Amino acid sequence: MNKVFRTITIAVTFFAVAILAAPAHAQWKRRQAPAASQAPAPPPAAANAARQARAGKTRNVPQTTAEAGEQFFIISSVDPAKQQLVLKRPTEVTALMQVDDKTTYVDEDGAPLHLMDLRAGDTVYVLSRQNKEPGPIASRIRKGPMTLAELHKHYLSY
Repeated sequence: MNKVFRTITIAVTFFAVAILAAPAHAQWKRRQAPAASQAPAPPPAAANAARQARAGKTRNVPQTTAEAGEQFFIISSVDPAKQQLVLKRPTEVTALMQVDDKTTYVDEDGAPLHLMDLRAGDTVYVLSRQNKEPGPIASRIRKGPMTLAELHKHYLSY
């Protein structure tokens, strides 16, 4: 009887320690109400904007730097001999873009660039026109970063 009692005591002790040492699940935790002197922190601005958009309220969209018709790409490769660029969208879809003598290249400040100034990994905004045979031809290539406003405008729905 003494041996059985000792085994049960050890087993109960083991399970008690395991239960107390295990992290509590979120559903078992009691939420503590904030003290009366502490006001809840206001939600971040992005969460407010998303909440207002879902509620049907209008939201202020920040002005973007991209002009109408420009598309954002990441340069995958530059081939000056063939006068073409392999461009990649942020969605990993690639596009072959031709350039010609009428193509203008500028940096983010508006200073002129040349095709040889562009490197793989550069982020660019491209304004293009359609051509029948070789595909689209770039009219203007502007080197510049993807801003948060542009990211929301083109790729995010909130």
